[in-house]
Amino acid sequence: MKKLFYIFLCVLFIPVLAYAGWRTLSDGTLKPTGTGTNVEIEGSVSAATTRVEVTGTSTLTEQQIKGTYITNYGMSSGGDTTLPAYAGTAKAQIKTEAASQSWSLKPPSGEAFLLDGTALDADDEIDCGEVAGDFAIIERVRTGASTYQWQLWSGNGLYADGGAS
Repeated sequence: MKKLFYIFLCVLFIPVLAYAGWRTLSDGTLKPTGTGTNVEIEGSVSAATTRVEVTGTSTLTEQQIKGTYITNYGMSSGGDTTLPAYAGTAKAQIKTEAASQSWSLKPPSGEAFLLDGTALDADDEIDCGEVAGDFAIIERVRTGASTYQWQLWSGNGLYADGGAS
């Protein structure tokens, strides 16, 4: 009788726990789930960053500017890298790996960059640092109902207004 009563409680109680925000871990223990900011993850987690190497003048695609690591590795004669007119938000890291190469970032045609908080003129490019290890963060942010702007925040090295190209 006790066994039947125990089975009855288990059949009744376990779904109630699941509904009330509890989950069963792989080892059989119960953990509460909530709406807090902490996340518990079992096992290993990795997040690979896509590496984009620009070796000369090029235009990046939307996929190449979303959470990527953009470098001038392999560049031997400099070049301009044009960013896409992406209608969304994106963020990428720019890193100089090929030293002493003149490398510039160009906004989409007719757009203006924001360089470390300073608005540049439309179509002005940004000259990237030329020392290995120089880096910056670029972001595509929404500035209006249907308008977006590229912003560059330098982390190390000299990033400067290169004027219109």
